[in-house]
Amino acid sequence: MSILLAYVSIGVIVGCIEFYLFIRSRFLIQCLSFGICIVGILSVWVTLNSALSVDESLFATTLLLFALSFGVLFLLFCKLLKTQTKEKYPIRILDILLGYHRFLEEYYSSRRSEFEKDTKFNDIQTKEISLNQRELVLNKLTEDNKRILNEIKSASTDTNSISFPVQHVEPLSRDFIVQFPELVGRYSTFVSHLHSLNEDFISCKDEEVTSDEYRYVRAYFYGICTYIVTVLFEAAFSKDVRAHVRFLRNNQYLKLVSSLGDSNFEEQSDVRLTEIPADKGMIFEAYKTKRSLIKSYNSELHHPSKNDHIWKEYITIPIIGVFKDDVQYLSIGISFKFPEKHKNMTKFTNFVMVEEFLKENVSQFNKVCNIMEIIDNNYKEAI
Repeated sequence: MSILLAYVSIGVIVGCIEFYLFIRSRFLIQCLSFGICIVGILSVWVTLNSALSVDESLFATTLLLFALSFGVLFLLFCKLLKTQTKEKYPIRILDILLGYHRFLEEYYSSRRSEFEKDTKFNDIQTKEISLNQRELVLNKLTEDNKRILNEIKSASTDTNSISFPVQHVEPLSRDFIVQFPELVGRYSTFVSHLHSLNEDFISCKDEEVTSDEYRYVRAYFYGICTYIVTVLFEAAFSKDVRAHVRFLRNNQYLKLVSSLGDSNFEEQSDVRLTEIPADKGMIFEAYKTKRSLIKSYNSELHHPSKNDHIWKEYITIPIIGVFKDDVQYLSIGISFKFPEKHKNMTKFTNFVMVEEFLKENVSQFNKVCNIMEIIDNNYKEAI
């Protein structure tokens, strides 16, 4: 009885294997696989027959079960093929019998196209890439936060002071340490918002830039300024923080955009800023040191302005990465009416080197939108 079950099992198993090889192989391999299966069954029978002297009818039984298992599976497969009603390239029985291997490639290609069409596959891929990029940004931000915290702790323990460029050392105040977690949280939110801003402007570039590329570039920097005011310094309603971007023209830095946190872009278009010389002052020194500079720590570099009585403090941030004649083309300024109110975030922004983060974002935008060329070619149209 056990010998009979062994032969039955051999027939069924080999039949299933042959069916799989048959539908997956080309015509020559189909023929060879049949021969190999029959020779294999014969070899097993000869081996067992010489050792156990089994009945020859068992060999016939094995071949019968081999054929039956193959036939049943093939008929079921054919029945399933008839259910294909909406396929552009349906699998045909004749293709299988003739070993036409390309039918599988066409079938899978058709299925993939239908899937992409029905599920908006490209949108899913885009979102996946976006999420992966955000994960990288958040991981980097987490590492930066740990580094900053360690530096703060080290400064507090070892010297009880923090150094600010160019050459200013200040005692580490207790209120700065107490507010530190809040500062990190606001900075993290700011980083996340700017990352989304970059993604949106870069992804929409082909659709929007051709219509009004100058306005598009200004809107991008206006977005950065608005997030600085509303997220980083939380001054959307108080209007006591102003962020602005300047660009280099005729050896002076002129206003490109400014924001008090308003959602209306044009409301800030009429705000005038004092022209700053490119060969001296805070912007020049910030470019030389590749660091953001706080006015009160570098008062000797300050260039007088008619609004000094309103904006009593500011931080100048160099945007290294866009150059004109080997000189930085862009600069960001953040001005404060009430410096004491925002002093800790001002110090924190300087301490974490926000200029590096802004440089990275602006450089990415500049790769798809030539900032300097667009501004220089269209500045005459500015309001």
